[in-house]
Amino acid sequence: MRRGFIEAEPSFPEAKEIVTLIDALFVIEHKVDELAGDARVKRLAQLRRDESLPVLTRIQAWLRACKALPGSRLHGAVQYALNQWDGLEVFVTEPSVPLTNNAAERKLRTPVLGRKTHYGSRSERGTKVAAIFYTLVENARMCGLDPVEYLTAATERAILAPGTVTLPRDYAAELAKATAPPPT
Repeated sequence: MRRGFIEAEPSFPEAKEIVTLIDALFVIEHKVDELAGDARVKRLAQLRRDESLPVLTRIQAWLRACKALPGSRLHGAVQYALNQWDGLEVFVTEPSVPLTNNAAERKLRTPVLGRKTHYGSRSERGTKVAAIFYTLVENARMCGLDPVEYLTAATERAILAPGTVTLPRDYAAELAKATAPPPT
């Protein structure tokens, strides 16, 4: 959301106000940088409820009050923010949800670069297979799995039952169940 207002700011100085409010959310987030574990999660939940929520309320009010010409960068940024609002405010109630999606975008960059590398390969099928493997490996990593173990298990399942699809998140859930202590 912030990027749209940064891009609009040179032509629409009023966008500076919303950028400043968004930046205030990041300042609040940094108050827990020195904490770890449960203490960090509890403090972050409190800060988001007590400090981030009022800022978020001001941002939403600003967005709804903003009058911008249709087709302008400012209008586009405002519409984008309002259309994504439900997803944007999730971080306030869920301490495990980061304020930005930068980490996810960085992790997804690796397979994208790999796919681009294979544009010049001699086989279209080989390129597609490589792209699929890059995507599976990075998704396995994002789920906290060892990519080799995941690919081995997925391959074994596909051999035993052709057409079987084992997604990293499903495999991670199965592993969690298998390693969970028995109920008491």
